Amino acid sequence: TYHVVTSAKELVLSASVDDAVSPWLIADGQGIAQILGNFVSNAIKFTSQGSVQVRVERVETVESGQTLRFLVQDSGVGIDPEAQKRLFQPFHQADMETSRVYGDPDLDQEHRRSLAEMMGGTIAMDSVLGEGTTMSLSLTLVPCDAPAIPLLPAGSQAPASAFAAAETQATVLAVDAHPTNRHLLVSQLATLGLREIGRAPCRERV
Repeated sequence: TYHVVTSAKELVLSASVDDAVSPWLIADGQGIAQILGNFVSNAIKFTSQGSVQVRVERVETVESGQTLRFLVQDSGVGIDPEAQKRLFQPFHQADMETSRVYGDPDLDQEHRRSLAEMMGGTIAMDSVLGEGTTMSLSLTLVPCDAPAIPLLPAGSQAPASAFAAAETQATVLAVDAHPTNRHLLVSQLATLGLREIGRAPCRERV
């Protein structure tokens, strides 16, 4: 989708990863993708010409792992200082017009910040009106060994023997109060070759 939109607007969309970044890291991939996807969508939306760059840089190596910075930089309209202040206030206090123009209603600035904080990270903005914006997500992630089971393309199905080949007998308990989330969890686990063996009703807390 991004390539279609950037081609239509004649934008250059590029991505790069610092060679110093560990090839395998423990992370909330879905959370990172949600934040960066929103960064990229807004960057494309407010850039009429030029480029949108996505970069991953290693800031430092600490005892707990690697501190990385995920950046999305555009050459778009930019945001004036006063609007920047409002964007980083809680959504219910922010100017509604500013949120509508500069933010995604499905994932506003406060939501992104809360999601980043849940992962132990921070979000920052560097923008100059008329020159462009750089949004960044900073996280400290723990390096790990390569997984024993080969990674699969999104939407593909692992062979039933994948876990047996890795000499792994896996049992997963998936718990979520929302039916849609439970269905999503089952689908995600199925891509790893795990099959559902039972489902218990979720009881409301009294």
